[in-house]
Amino acid sequence: MLLPTTLPKILNRAVFICGVNDVTQNNILAALEAETGSKFEVTHVDVKSIRQGATEALQKGDWKAATRGLTITSQFDEEDSAANFWDMVDNETVGVAPVTVREAVRTTLASLQFLRLDCQSDLSASITKLNEKSKLFVLREAPQTLLPKLFKSWRITHLVFERDTDPYAKERDARVIQSAREAGVEVVAARHGRTLYDPDELVRENGGKPTMSITQVQHAAEKLGPVPKPLPTPESLPDPGDLFLDFEQTQPSPEPDINNIQRSGKETSYTSLSGPNHDFAVPTMSELGLKPATTPHRGGETRALAALDAIIANEHYTTTFSKPSTAPTAFFPQATTLLSPHHHFGSISVRLVYHRVQAVITKPANAKKASTIPTNLIGQLLFRDMYFAAQAALGYRFAQTHNNPRARFVPWHLPSKIDPANNLITGDYIIDSPRAERWFQRWKFGKTGFPWIDALMRQLRYEGWMHHLGRHAVACFLTRGGCYVHWERGAEVFEEWLIDHETSANTGNW
Repeated sequence: MLLPTTLPKILNRAVFICGVNDVTQNNILAALEAETGSKFEVTHVDVKSIRQGATEALQKGDWKAATRGLTITSQFDEEDSAANFWDMVDNETVGVAPVTVREAVRTTLASLQFLRLDCQSDLSASITKLNEKSKLFVLREAPQTLLPKLFKSWRITHLVFERDTDPYAKERDARVIQSAREAGVEVVAARHGRTLYDPDELVRENGGKPTMSITQVQHAAEKLGPVPKPLPTPESLPDPGDLFLDFEQTQPSPEPDINNIQRSGKETSYTSLSGPNHDFAVPTMSELGLKPATTPHRGGETRALAALDAIIANEHYTTTFSKPSTAPTAFFPQATTLLSPHHHFGSISVRLVYHRVQAVITKPANAKKASTIPTNLIGQLLFRDMYFAAQAALGYRFAQTHNNPRARFVPWHLPSKIDPANNLITGDYIIDSPRAERWFQRWKFGKTGFPWIDALMRQLRYEGWMHHLGRHAVACFLTRGGCYVHWERGAEVFEEWLIDHETSANTGNW
C-alpha cells in the first residue's frame, strides 16, 4: 500500500511497478500527483535495462527517472520473470526503496456495486411494482444507534428480521433485540434464510460439535426433516406509514476509512439520514465517492432468477454437474453456476435453488445419469451449510488458528497478532521474514512469475471472482508452494476481493 510516509522517498527515488496496463498506469500517476502536488514522468524500460543501468545511474545521479520518476515496466526478456525482476528491485545494493503501490482499481468495488447498485436497487424496484407508493427505504445510520430512536419516533410495534449466525451478527442482533424490548417492541426473529438448514440446529443434531464433513451434515439434516420451501412472493404490500424524522443523525466516525484507497471523490452518503434528496434512496457509488467497478458480474434478484432459469432449462447440465469435472479455464460458457454471489447478498434463495435442482435430478428420465452428493449441485449447497454450522459452533475462533480446537498449528510465516484480552486475531500480522512479506505481496497482486498463479490472482482482483479449483491452486501456492505464508493472510485477501465472500466458507476452504 502506498502510505503518506513513503512519499518523500518517491520524490527522490524511482518507483518500479511491473505488469500494469496504460489505464492503471495513468490512475497511479494521477493518485501520486494529487497526493504530492508534483509532476511525475514515465519511462518505459524492460527488465534487462533496469538491471544494467539502475545501479550506475543511481550512483551517479544522472538518470532522470532515478531522481524523480515512476518507472513502469511493460516488457520482459524471455529469460526474465516477474519474480527475478522484483528480487532485483528489492536488493538494497540497487538503492531503490521497496515500495508497493496498490493499483487504483480494486474489486472490493465489485462487492459494493453488486450490493448497492444492483441488489438493493433491484429489490426497491420489485417493491414498487407491488405498490407504487412504496420502495426500499434506506436510512443512513448504524442499526445499533438508529433503531432505538426509530422505535420511538415511528411508534414501531414489531421488529422482524432474519437470523444470522455469523459471530459479529449475533453480537449486533443481541444489542438491537435488547433495545427493541426496552422500547416495548415485539421481536420476531425469522427463521434462517441464508442456508438450507438452521446452522445452530445442525450443530445441535451433530452433538453440539462443529460439522466438519458432508456426512455429518447429512446425518444431522435427516433429524431435521426436509428442506423448507421458500415462501412465495407477496401479491401486494400496504402503503408505507408516515416517514417523518424528528431526531438527529448519529454519523459514524470517518476514521479509519478502510475504503479510502478506492475513492476518487468525497464520501457524502452520510450527509443526511434520509439521503441527499431526502427520499430514503439507495446510496449510489458516486455518493460513496467510489471509482467504477471493473467486474462483469452484476447482482440483483432479476438477474439471479434469469441465471437460475437458464441453468434449470439445461437439464443435462443440471443433472450431470460434477464440481471436480469443471474447469477454471472455461468462460464461454462458464463451468459453474456463478450463483454464489447471489447467495451471499441474498438476491436469490438458496432453498429455491435446492428445490428447483431437485425437481430436475429426481425426474425418472434423469435419475440414472444424475451425479451424486458431494460433487453435484446439491452437494455444493450442503458444503455451504457445513461451513456455516462449523462457524456457528466455534464463533470467532473458526476464522483463526490460535485457540481453535479444530485447526492444526503450522509455523507459517507472517502469523497474526493476537489480542491477549480475548485470544482473537487483531487483523494485523507479524512480519517475521521480509522475504516472505515480499513473496506475499507478489502473490497478492499476481506478480510471482508463475503465469497460472498470476492469471488467477489478477482475475480475482479484476472480477472479484475465481473458480473453486483456481482458489485451491493459489492457496496451495501461498501456503505450500514455496512461499510458506500463513493461510490467514490469504483468507484476508479473499475477504477483501471476492464478491461471494462468506467468512464461514472462505475460512473453511482455506
